[in-house]
Amino acid sequence: MTPDQSTKSISQQGRCSAAARTGETGAGTAYEVQTYTICDGWVNTWIIEYHDGTSEFETFASREDAQAALDEFLAEIAEEIALGMREADEGYDRDDFRVVPVGLP
Repeated sequence: MTPDQSTKSISQQGRCSAAARTGETGAGTAYEVQTYTICDGWVNTWIIEYHDGTSEFETFASREDAQAALDEFLAEIAEEIALGMREADEGYDRDDFRVVPVGLP
């Protein structure tokens, strides 16, 4: 997929409704980054939004790929704080995220 076909948005706001997910990639177990939310507990809030208006939850082929994406996201937030683009209290706690197989409650 080329960058002009989709955009990725990571919503860190708790959602109060659960969405259906697929659990397999066809090549084995898929993994997702889950965020702890007040309304639903652990949920995947990472969304890929396509230019045609559709969207889907982001999943990864391996636990390592999902962990690398989470590490990159948290590093970007830390950099934004260090550069003054965010206030110090606008970061995220690593403990509010986890990498799990898709479909894990």
